[in-house]
Amino acid sequence: MKQAELHLLRNQASKLGGCWELDIFALPISIGEATERPHFPICFLAVEGKLGLILGANLTEPWLNLSQKRDEVIQILTKANQLPAEIRIKSHKIQEIIEPITSILGIKLQVASLPVLEQAKADLYEHL
Repeated sequence: MKQAELHLLRNQASKLGGCWELDIFALPISIGEATERPHFPICFLAVEGKLGLILGANLTEPWLNLSQKRDEVIQILTKANQLPAEIRIKSHKIQEIIEPITSILGIKLQVASLPVLEQAKADLYEHL
C-alpha cells in the first residue's frame, strides 16, 4: 500500500460525505484463454448507499495478494474523485483488506448488510 498516494488522494479528492457500500466477490463466469485453465474473476464493486449509483467496478484475477487487493480499492477511490464519509462492507475478511486505507483517509468503516449493493449484484448476475 502506498501511503504517500493515500495522503495525496486525501488532499485532492473532494470529501462529499455520504455512504458507500463495497464488496469483493467472485463472478460466476469462467474466463481464460483456450490454452489456459479457466478461472472465476474477482469483482471489486462500490455503490453509493442511497441511490445505488455504481461508483467503481474492477475485475481482476483471483490470485491477487493483499497489497494488490488494496491497490484495487485505492484505484476505485481515486477514479471516483470523491471520498465518502463512511464505507459499509459485509465481512471482517474485507475489513482486513480496506481498514488500513480507510484509517489513513479518515473514512468510517462499518460491517453491515449491503442492501443497495446486493441489488446491484443481482442486476449484474441477470446480465451474465
